[in-house]
Amino acid sequence: MEGSISPRPYRSGFCTIIGAPNMGKSTLLNLLLGQDLSVSTSKPQTTRHSILGILTDPGIPSSGPIDYGEGSLTQLAFTDTPGVVRRRSYALHDNMMSAVGKGMEKGDLIVLMTDVFGTVPVEDVRETGGKGVMERIREAGEKVVVLVNKVDLVDKVTNKGEDITYFRGGGEEEEEGFLESRTSSVPSAVLKWRSILPSALLILPISASTGSNVDLLRKILFARSGIQQSLRDLGRPIPGMFRSGCKTLTDQEVWPLIPEGDPLFPADAVTDRSERFCASEIIRGVLFGTLRKEVPYATEVVVKGFTEGEGRRRVTAEVVVERMSQKGLVIGKGGTMIKDIGIKSRGKLEEFFGCEIYLDLQVKVDKDWRKSESRLKEYGYDWDR
Repeated sequence: MEGSISPRPYRSGFCTIIGAPNMGKSTLLNLLLGQDLSVSTSKPQTTRHSILGILTDPGIPSSGPIDYGEGSLTQLAFTDTPGVVRRRSYALHDNMMSAVGKGMEKGDLIVLMTDVFGTVPVEDVRETGGKGVMERIREAGEKVVVLVNKVDLVDKVTNKGEDITYFRGGGEEEEEGFLESRTSSVPSAVLKWRSILPSALLILPISASTGSNVDLLRKILFARSGIQQSLRDLGRPIPGMFRSGCKTLTDQEVWPLIPEGDPLFPADAVTDRSERFCASEIIRGVLFGTLRKEVPYATEVVVKGFTEGEGRRRVTAEVVVERMSQKGLVIGKGGTMIKDIGIKSRGKLEEFFGCEIYLDLQVKVDKDWRKSESRLKEYGYDWDR
């Protein structure tokens, strides 16, 4: 099918992005969509919900921010799942891991994100049909693409001898440390994952932070022509990139990964989430990027009012915390912190919605809300989604 000009039927399906915390899943989704839909920060466990991002390839050149290319007729619904963790301190963590299991169940294709340092998702058997995460991924066979992310860090760690800041854990167990200078290479990471997942369609090194090889990934997912040439442009294939006996990929091989069928969503849809939800996630992302230590993990954002006028929107939101001491930290001395959060949030909201935003932020204490299933449901966490 490579180079074919014959018409092809439409494809539509779900692609689940899964991996350990802080692997760059949300960053990748935002890159693929061409806009910031999912909260992305340097802290692990930022993603709490399964976020559905929809990308429709019309099969014609695009005048928008993404050049779709020609000949591919595909709609993909990407599910960005929370990072897989074993330790569950709160009901919130149970809900997050339930979202991971449900995302894997409905995915036609699994994109497993790891990094050059060999991070493997934990084998958590709950909420995934009694099977571990990696066992479920192995069962998917060739319908798995492994992305070895953070290749831009290899030079810093190995050649320059720099120590790289990293985060592990999540919630109040978050720990900041360093990736010490050590021997690490992209080829060794690729070989490791080929031994773990011998049937995976492709193991592709990328950098979600710099965008390296993300365009190639998009071309593969949408089965566009020219995949072979793009792979050749990378140079000599890294041993283990392709399955045993395969030397490259063609659009003919990747086309069956997504089922043929009519679009599942309108062509201009970006997500199935409401504007209220998107607004709350944008504000929560600012909290994670501004507050320190365990404080952002104890916060939730509830949009109480969302009204639309001519060329503007008015958003009224509550920042929920668990302790009075946390409320003081969110407000800051003389209200400086909440003012800073408000300014940053308003800017991001205006960029996302493309209009003027009036934002009213209040801070509320709801003791131990993360431990209460009823509170979580009230705040929009759905075990059945």
